[in-house]
Amino acid sequence: MAAETTHLISLKRNIPKGLQALLCGKYIATDAFVDAIVLAAEPVANGEAEGATSNSPLEDDYDGNWPEAMHFLPGSGQEPKPRAPELFAPDVRRQNMFEGYTFVLADAQQHDTLFGMLTSGGGKAVLFDMHAGHTELREFVEFVKNVAGEKGVGELEDGGEGKGVVVIRWRARDEAFKDWTLTFMRNVDLELGIRSVDQNEFLDAILTSNASALRQPLLERKWFVIS
Repeated sequence: MAAETTHLISLKRNIPKGLQALLCGKYIATDAFVDAIVLAAEPVANGEAEGATSNSPLEDDYDGNWPEAMHFLPGSGQEPKPRAPELFAPDVRRQNMFEGYTFVLADAQQHDTLFGMLTSGGGKAVLFDMHAGHTELREFVEFVKNVAGEKGVGELEDGGEGKGVVVIRWRARDEAFKDWTLTFMRNVDLELGIRSVDQNEFLDAILTSNASALRQPLLERKWFVIS
């Protein structure tokens, strides 16, 4: 997101561009914010003579009459955890909060969509070439372990704590592979000893400036059969 950008105009806030705006210290506002700026920039009729106008509100007092972007924050929609609107204000603590984290994705479209957001936060994003119904668990686990600088299969040697590799949960777009994908990712979590994360979990981590929430040890220990 360009340094010159100050506001993201959007109808939604829990979208990749919205997450990137939060990481970069930008405001998120609906197009009603633009309308408010236009209104504040319009000259005001002074009533003393027909057609006569006075300065616009912005000309009279730019700082005092500039619309407050936080008043035009998009609605919450279906967000995992309700959070106070104040948390959506720009916060310098979010800058580079993903430094030291590498995010592994198995969907090219999702990788392209999230790449800008993840790298804006100082993280790295890598793509695994997943083939639904054909990729073996061992292949994916070895890939993740190699990204982490470890050998072989099995749990990550760092115990899943602190900074490191985060696996973004893969969900097949083909309905025929939805169950297969769900089982595959559950077994990935078990093999690595850390839980993968859904895309919608990023918002809360960013709002609370807590990237470690995306990388938690796995508590459940139950294997699933891929059919």
